[in-house]
Amino acid sequence: MGERVALIGTPRRQVHGRLGVIGKHDQPPAWLHLRHPRLRERQRQRAREAAGVDRGNHAAIVKKLLILPVLMLAACGGGSGDTLALDVKSPFGPDRAIRVSGDGRASCDEGGLQAMESEEVIRAREIEREAKPFAVAARTFSSPAPSRRFYTLRTTDGTVRWTEGGRGLPPVLAKMALLGIELERRLCR
Repeated sequence: MGERVALIGTPRRQVHGRLGVIGKHDQPPAWLHLRHPRLRERQRQRAREAAGVDRGNHAAIVKKLLILPVLMLAACGGGSGDTLALDVKSPFGPDRAIRVSGDGRASCDEGGLQAMESEEVIRAREIEREAKPFAVAARTFSSPAPSRRFYTLRTTDGTVRWTEGGRGLPPVLAKMALLGIELERRLCR
């Protein structure tokens, strides 16, 4: 039988503390395979095609995304256009035209816009929402009477007309009349 001889100069295996032996069978350790190799151009192109992404279409998407905040602002009532317009014909004094804008300001008789109180802004938006069915149907509740105020409410949805104290008057129109009187007292000086 042969003798056991120690080989001098043979490569030693490297031992990693948690992963075990490195370099066994000339394979890299398993943790090196966790990183994906860089994709070649053709592979990237196939991935884009599978996902339905086209580089030429990005400009159109970006343009649409830039317009989106403007549309959202307009849809939320954040614009400065008139949200409500209330015309009041009164037998007791001058006729009034009160305008409420979407940005929380109001004016009287084409005067300058003045800031509304937050509670008034909330009430005006609620009234606009609640009056929508009547505005869309262009409802008129009773005709003008010589000793009563006559109101015309205009919203983006349509117009509603009513006489103060009329029978069958929806509560939302009474709320609008009250808001109109309060704004008239404060704005029409």
